[in-house]
Amino acid sequence: MAFCKSSIPFFLATTLLLLASGASGQTTKPAPHPPMTLPPAPAPASSMKCPAGIISTLTKCTRPAYSRPIQLFNPNPENCCPPITMLPNNIAARCVCGSLEYIGITAGARRNDAAGKILQVCNMAPAAPFNVDCSKA
Repeated sequence: MAFCKSSIPFFLATTLLLLASGASGQTTKPAPHPPMTLPPAPAPASSMKCPAGIISTLTKCTRPAYSRPIQLFNPNPENCCPPITMLPNNIAARCVCGSLEYIGITAGARRNDAAGKILQVCNMAPAAPFNVDCSKA
């Protein structure tokens, strides 16, 4: 019975502690997590590329830029515009820059100027045609 008498005060003390902590109204809830926001998905790589065949088709337009000083290069709309008219401006710029590089015009300023002239004649240029930067297209 000595064992039972010593465990009764322990039992009562434990019960009181449990009741006191439950009665205080404090509950331990986990902190709410902020809503998870996902970044927008990048556009598929295929939609950002120049469609197949356009770069080689544009060589009819870009080849004269290779054989003349850029100041004398006047793009022919009949050769330059049909392949790119249905494309968004940024993709059209990418195609024109790719075609210029394909024929061997790799110098930055010369390629940018030629691309600006081509896009301008097709009404696809930025406000100033010399704002085309093929390194970013």
